[in-house]
Amino acid sequence: MATESSSNTFTSEFRKISGPLGADLTRVDSSPKFTLGQTCFDTRGGEYIYLKGVASVAEGSWVSYCIAGDITAAVALATTTTIDLRDPLAVACAAVVASSYGWFQIRGICYASYLVSMALGNTVQSTATAGSMDDANTTTIYGVKCFETEGGTGTDTLRTWIQYPQAGIAL
Repeated sequence: MATESSSNTFTSEFRKISGPLGADLTRVDSSPKFTLGQTCFDTRGGEYIYLKGVASVAEGSWVSYCIAGDITAAVALATTTTIDLRDPLAVACAAVVASSYGWFQIRGICYASYLVSMALGNTVQSTATAGSMDDANTTTIYGVKCFETEGGTGTDTLRTWIQYPQAGIAL
């Protein structure tokens, strides 16, 4: 059996979906195959939501989304500006770009994008870099725990636990 990593975490080998029928976390759809906002679960306790994509999203990118009103146009790459709207956050399971549809994780273990200075055990914070988080002193993200330290350059996807992440509001 392969070892789980950021490059294969959303494959069926590690994420056995318990429903709905036909859900594939790594598939990007050109038209909606499920109801927007529909959730699915994996056998490890992960939970996912089906959303419309957004430009420049990559696997592991943080997005904010709206669960009220017009969910079809409500996804944005998470930045300090977009998350201050207090919408929930999710992590992209694939490169679900604009005009496409796919699954985003909202609960469980995932690999999410962080900037170079993220340190193990620190509070997760928003950044000005679209789709990435850090531990700099900006807006606190609740419902998130990063299990690794980013020691390289640029951004990296780190093993993370999420529980319906949201900015600025402790649940």
